[in-house]
Amino acid sequence: MKSEDHDGLEATNQDAGSDVAPRKRLQLQPDARRYLLGSCIMGISFTFPFTLLAIFLDLQGLSKSEVGFVASGQPWGQVLATAPAAMLLARYSTRRVLAISAVASGLLYALLPWMPSQGLLFAVNLAAGSAWAVHFTAGAPFLFRHSKKEGRPLLFSVAESSRMLASVLGAIIAGRLALAYSNWLGNDIEGHAWALSTAGLFPALAALVYLRIHEERPAPEHHAPLWKTLEKNRGLVLRFVAPQLLTALGSGMTIPFMSLYFIERFGFSSGDVGDLFGGGQVLMSIGFLSGPFLMATLGPVRAMMAVQLASIPFFLTLAQAELAWLAAVAYLMRTTFMNASQPVLKTFLMEASPPGLRELQNALLLCLWGIGWVVGPLVGGAVLDATGNDYAVLMYTTIGFYVAACIVMHITLRPVEQGLEREGI
Repeated sequence: MKSEDHDGLEATNQDAGSDVAPRKRLQLQPDARRYLLGSCIMGISFTFPFTLLAIFLDLQGLSKSEVGFVASGQPWGQVLATAPAAMLLARYSTRRVLAISAVASGLLYALLPWMPSQGLLFAVNLAAGSAWAVHFTAGAPFLFRHSKKEGRPLLFSVAESSRMLASVLGAIIAGRLALAYSNWLGNDIEGHAWALSTAGLFPALAALVYLRIHEERPAPEHHAPLWKTLEKNRGLVLRFVAPQLLTALGSGMTIPFMSLYFIERFGFSSGDVGDLFGGGQVLMSIGFLSGPFLMATLGPVRAMMAVQLASIPFFLTLAQAELAWLAAVAYLMRTTFMNASQPVLKTFLMEASPPGLRELQNALLLCLWGIGWVVGPLVGGAVLDATGNDYAVLMYTTIGFYVAACIVMHITLRPVEQGLEREGI
């Protein structure tokens, strides 16, 4: 269980800097700055389909089940690509892997809305999800190697926050472009298609940034066969699986349909949805920055449980709201609390994992989220079709998954946290 910080640059970044003043602890190496900039640009792109894809498919006359099927392509891509992504990152430089995955995702996003059938829409969305899996798998281990122990919680929080703030811009641009193109072309379907396709421009810019990263190939200890690494650390790996899968399943049932919820129940436009989601991402970025305080005050496991449970009253309000402003406020607060645990989880996951396992652990985390968002949209779409679009049923089910995840989290991850405390990590 012990995490040994002798991974490449980590040996020079660790305890030797413990006497450095706190204000200097977040001083970033050039490669870390380049990664953060590229990640922000990618965050703008990623928000376009999150904001517009369900609306675009609904405008084409697809049922909720069909919308769920197409939306499940992206997480399916994550599930299928996570193990190959971990192996690529263990053998090739992060620079090359990030640049290629960015270019691939940009091309796929540009093509996505022009696919003539559900099958092709699903296939292209799946391929885009695979490219994103490679990108996301690289992030946490890369930042771990380029940070000092005492500044790591803040760095992970800043990384999540900056990417999310960039996504705010993406959500606003996506909503505004959809309206502008629709008005200009006189066709909502074509307008949303062109807005979605615009998402493909940003990853090309990110690729140019990633190509300036100079990190060498991974250290030799990362080259062990994937199955051997997994077998050796299976106990640790399994402890992180159950709570994350429960959370992902609950989220995947409801969140992909939130844009349609506000459009159908409260008459929001695509621009309104973009503004709302953008506001949610601003608050999410603020929540991310609470990570270091939460970890220092409660410890990682209790911090994750606390913010997840704090989101539930707002989810209950969202399910029952009759007023648009109340539903919007409940959505914003739920989003803030529920996502505040992400940098805490990633910091904890990396510190608990030995060298050679971090890429695999991060890939597995992404895979579990993908599984939840593969199954969730399919079930959620079927429930909406069967209940006449009763969104409250989905939200109550999601709440149940969140509560179960917190219970399991306490059982499985508290011993890991206590072990790290005993070892002084």
